[in-house]
Amino acid sequence: MPHETLESLSKAEDRLQLDGFTHDFTMTDDGVVDRQTSRLHAPEQVEIVSMHRDEGESDPSDESMLFALHAPDGSRGLLAVNYGPNVPHADIIRRLGTGVAGTKYARGQETDTDG
Repeated sequence: MPHETLESLSKAEDRLQLDGFTHDFTMTDDGVVDRQTSRLHAPEQVEIVSMHRDEGESDPSDESMLFALHAPDGSRGLLAVNYGPNVPHADIIRRLGTGVAGTKYARGQETDTDG
């Protein structure tokens, strides 16, 4: 799924939900949790299907990111995070998808999708 740089996060979220990304994910110190099932997933085993980001209009360091994720149990959903210098669970974000074979994230390529 391609990254669309001009699409607002709310429009991306609406479109992705229509595309079947219906679960709501959150992060904890231990990994990624599916809020519908309460199932905990290791971040390395959760595939990043797409990533959308939006910088704050008043402060470029105030960045929000929306990840479309595919979990090992087959569930697909969204993870929204605020991203900046002191983001909680930054280590979990860095580890997302790194253990999923065949993805660019597993090969250690850059995850910045701007432009």
